[in-house]
Amino acid sequence: MIIGTGINAACICETSEIKKQQFPPDFPQYMIINSEISIMGSDFLQKTKYDKMLDSQSAIPGFQPFEKMVSGLYMGELVRLAIVDYVENCNLFNGKLPEGLEVPYSFTSILMSDIERYNERKRNSFSYMMFMCQIRLLTILFFNFCIVIVHIIPQIF
Repeated sequence: MIIGTGINAACICETSEIKKQQFPPDFPQYMIINSEISIMGSDFLQKTKYDKMLDSQSAIPGFQPFEKMVSGLYMGELVRLAIVDYVENCNLFNGKLPEGLEVPYSFTSILMSDIERYNERKRNSFSYMMFMCQIRLLTILFFNFCIVIVHIIPQIF
C-alpha cells in the first residue's frame, strides 16, 4: 500500500484465480493488480462530518472518497476542519481560532508531523491534542482500509 499525498494499493494474484478474465495458456502465472483504491468507498465507507465537508468543497465532489479520507494531501485539512468546528462550537482555545487556520489547507499534514516530532520532546496541551487527532485519523485509516479490501476482493475474483 502507498500512502503519501494520495493512496493506492496493488496485490500479486495467481492468474488462475482471476475468474472474470480468460487468459491464454502461456500467460504468466502471476499478475500485479492495481486496485485504484482511492476511487472506492462512496457507497460503504463511514464518513465523518469533516469528510463530507472536505468532499463538498473539493474540485470534484464524490470522486476519490477514500483518498480524501486518508491521504497526506487531505489529512491536514480534515484536522483543520475539526479544529475550526471545535473552536466555534466547543470553545476550544477559548473560542478563538489561531491566526491562519481560517484559510483552507493552511494546516498541512507536514505540520501534523512536525507537531508530533515536537510532542516527543515536550508535551503541552496543543501538541497532545494534535497527537490524539493523528491517532484518531490513523485508526480511521486502518478501519476504512480493511472495509475497502473486503469490497475489492470480490470485484477481482
